[in-house]
Amino acid sequence: MKIKRFTVSFDPWDMPFVAKHGVWKATRLVRQHHKKHQTPFIHDTHQLAATLAVPRGQLFALARDTAPHYRLLTLRKKNGGKRIIHAPAPDLKYTQQQIAKRILSQMPVSPFATAYTAGKSLRDNAAPHVGHRYLLKMDITDFFGSITHFQVVSAAFNTIACTAICVILSAASCSGNAPAKQGVTPFSSINSGTSTQASAGKLVINPVFCTFA
Repeated sequence: MKIKRFTVSFDPWDMPFVAKHGVWKATRLVRQHHKKHQTPFIHDTHQLAATLAVPRGQLFALARDTAPHYRLLTLRKKNGGKRIIHAPAPDLKYTQQQIAKRILSQMPVSPFATAYTAGKSLRDNAAPHVGHRYLLKMDITDFFGSITHFQVVSAAFNTIACTAICVILSAASCSGNAPAKQGVTPFSSINSGTSTQASAGKLVINPVFCTFA
């Protein structure tokens, strides 16, 4: 769809949404969304597929079971331990890249976050600590692996003004059921940084609980 001042032009994939609500209500919903949000207007799976440039059938297939679309790699850590990497297959990788680019990158991020944030660097991370006597450095064990699918759904993607099925499909493509741990965010998923950043930040500072009918 295209928005120009007071008019909204709908594309073919918007027709199910327009047919459901009517032209006037559909136009009002789109304009209301863009007054408050920078994310694209995604109301149903047709619009989600068009936004991501991914076939609807592929979205449903990936959400149903992401495990076959990951390849497990093991890397040695400096301390002698092992790090499990989940390398996504090309189809899942492309979907995750599209979600990161077209949805997650448009969502607000905490001003204290510097990792996985466009325009931020190590300098921005270090600047607030310059001149202070003490510096506390912490590392959360298995951070990505500790973020569950429910957290990604309720905190990261639930800020999108769309139906529950679109939220679930988007979140499942990012977390899903990884082969090592069921229902957690695969480490080295293309958008693991942005999705878990939103999830962890909101759930730690301002818990969000969400249910879908």
